[in-house]
Amino acid sequence: MDKKIRMGGISVQSVIAKSFDNISMDIVTQVVAEKLNRSKSFPFYQILERASKYCHNFMTDDELFQLLSSEQFAYAIVANAPGILCYEILAYKLSLPFVFIGAHYDSLLNRIPFNPATTPALWSGFTDKMTFAQRVLNSLFYIIQLIKPTMPSFENLVSKYVPEKPLISNSELKNSFILQIIDGDFLIDYPLLTSPNVIMCGGLGTKPAQPLTSLIETFVKKSIEGIAIVSFGSIIKSCSEQMLNTFLLAFQRQNV
Repeated sequence: MDKKIRMGGISVQSVIAKSFDNISMDIVTQVVAEKLNRSKSFPFYQILERASKYCHNFMTDDELFQLLSSEQFAYAIVANAPGILCYEILAYKLSLPFVFIGAHYDSLLNRIPFNPATTPALWSGFTDKMTFAQRVLNSLFYIIQLIKPTMPSFENLVSKYVPEKPLISNSELKNSFILQIIDGDFLIDYPLLTSPNVIMCGGLGTKPAQPLTSLIETFVKKSIEGIAIVSFGSIIKSCSEQMLNTFLLAFQRQNV
């Protein structure tokens, strides 16, 4: 991928901030594991607290900003990370137009009409078929997302970290992206509406297919009914025994 980009005339330069050394993803792993196992708890306060601390470390890294300024980038491609608002502020401080990239599509961010009764919110764990109680909870999740930029943990981030620039609200800054690339696909997600500056581009994290090892290839050729490939990644370590048994039962019904 890097070679193809360079052949297209685009220069690629990697810059890693020292402030990243203290980043911990344990809270994210905890949330994903709890939702995977149908837990009703949600560490909302801990997520906001962690995001606030992360942004402060990131935005006060003077060495990082000096290095980025010296590179004279034309655009910034920043992660659309739920609960973290400092990436777009970094682009604003460097006076760079920015592109969002990530797996999360935010209807509120794109100002696209949606129905909370059929569109599950991030971290809700719901599907597009919800009970009345789930619809109420799902609506509350969206309300929290709507008011989140005005919460004390995120209030006046531009004035706090970029005082030399014109003051704009967090919401205005987040909505000023020029393009959003979603690592997803309509075929594997719930129905949703997108704006013209949103591109669904599934498979950004995949790699080219490699030949099978001789052992696996022999196994595949012996499978008369075919095979089903299921990959859960490292999150499989957080699955409960009940969840794993559910998966195994489903596979048995498919004669796999």
